[in-house]
Amino acid sequence: MDIRNSPLLKRLILSSGLRLLGMLVAAAIGLVLTPYMLGKLGTNDYGLMVFVGTVVSIIGLMESGLNSAISRHVATSLAQKDGEALNRFFSSGFFLFCGLGILSLGIATLLCLGLEQIVRWSPWIAKKLAADASVGPSLTTFAEILNGPNSLQRNLLLGRIILIIITAQFGVELLLRALIGVVSGALRNEIVSGVSLIMKVVRPVTSLTVLYLGGGVISLTLAGFCLTLSLLPVWSIIARRIVPELHLSPRSVTRETVATLYKFGFFAFASFLAKNLHTSLAIFLITALRGLDEVAVYQAVCVTLCSLGAEAIALLSNFLSPVFAQLGAQKQEDTMRKALFFAIKVSMGAAVFVTFGLIAWGHPFIQRWVCGEHPEWIVTYLPMAILSFTVLFEQSQAPTVEFLFGTATHKYYALVNFIEAAIAVALFPVLIYFYGMIGAALSLVIAGAIARLVLQPHFVCKVLNLKRRTYYAQFVRSLFRGMICCLLPGVVTFLLVQSNYPRLFLVGGLSVAFYVPAYTFLCFTRDERNLVWSALKRKK
Repeated sequence: MDIRNSPLLKRLILSSGLRLLGMLVAAAIGLVLTPYMLGKLGTNDYGLMVFVGTVVSIIGLMESGLNSAISRHVATSLAQKDGEALNRFFSSGFFLFCGLGILSLGIATLLCLGLEQIVRWSPWIAKKLAADASVGPSLTTFAEILNGPNSLQRNLLLGRIILIIITAQFGVELLLRALIGVVSGALRNEIVSGVSLIMKVVRPVTSLTVLYLGGGVISLTLAGFCLTLSLLPVWSIIARRIVPELHLSPRSVTRETVATLYKFGFFAFASFLAKNLHTSLAIFLITALRGLDEVAVYQAVCVTLCSLGAEAIALLSNFLSPVFAQLGAQKQEDTMRKALFFAIKVSMGAAVFVTFGLIAWGHPFIQRWVCGEHPEWIVTYLPMAILSFTVLFEQSQAPTVEFLFGTATHKYYALVNFIEAAIAVALFPVLIYFYGMIGAALSLVIAGAIARLVLQPHFVCKVLNLKRRTYYAQFVRSLFRGMICCLLPGVVTFLLVQSNYPRLFLVGGLSVAFYVPAYTFLCFTRDERNLVWSALKRKK
């Protein structure tokens, strides 16, 4: 498979474009939706949604790795034109996902039964218990509790209900991941991106409608579940159209295939477990030590802004794992190496600019975005600015993650994530206790710098048989040139930025107009620029 002489590069570029457009649409809607949700739900209910969502994400780590395993083995089977293997891996993965969905609901049910005992250790809960003791007569019916004032009793009941709904939604999403893994494995990422773009509009519009009509947290989560359920027939049709030989049958499930998926998926599971464990622990500790109000603000402002920046960069590379899998299956090591270094250049340029934007425009944006009714929320700027460096560290190395998964050497990624998690977990209790959101951000930055700038490059060089000096030379060169390209956007920001949307959009647009051409010509060779341009012009 020669990327330059096939439609693949054009499809990958189209996929990246659709993903980026979807991210921009989702960001625009999300930035409108977040303060509206905070206003409609209140920080207590919004924080409760964040907390329960984090619990479900921990439960969801059980599937981590299977989706990557399915996508990789589907890609390899298609490259080798092995229809029997294709259906074995798909059927095995699909039925495994069914079992994991049922198991997830069982775990959620057990958590609901013991939820009160689990959360009583928190100082915030202790305060709630003291306050509830003086409330007077207890509320007995569901309606009285849910419509009553914020209390421990209300939060526990509401938490149990939305935990079951969100876990059920996760169970449906597992089945979707098996189908999407087939489409992604067939390297039709532009279709995945297109459907994702549509849903990035439909979901927030549905949420806005529910809130506008007076719905609360339960209505919001039910609407999300129904939307997810409606996607099952859609992805089933798409997968069968793209891969006509695809066939789902329990008879195709074999012990050897399941073992192969779990052998690949074990390290992916370990990777995502460690990756999500420390970010989730930050949410738990802020909730426990600081309360739902602070975790709501931390999630709504700091995490939301940094996540949007990280997602924008990830869209440029998170489809590459099946590409590396097919290149590896066809023994095209030189092409794989060139593709990796080209993708690192792209990700580094995007990571530098996004980090610059979060730091340079974050303060005036937060002032305009959420400080109208809550001027005290401007304190979120400092932890957000600190947290933005995790975007730079992680996303500049994003293509190497896809490379490790695509070449089935992701055991190194698992090790890196565990070391990062261990460092962050060691720092969290003290720093969060004394510094709250700032402490959480500092912990993540310190752990991320060691993991992404030292450990991950070491293992990538080991797999590539590449000298670390060569790798770091490319890394530092791209970083330095990206920083140089931020000089003009910095001047524009200094002269023009204000806390209003028209001026912020003007500064952002001018900064992009200055940065992208400068970085393109400074960091990419003429051959690389011509390769992309010729792919865009190709009609077939």
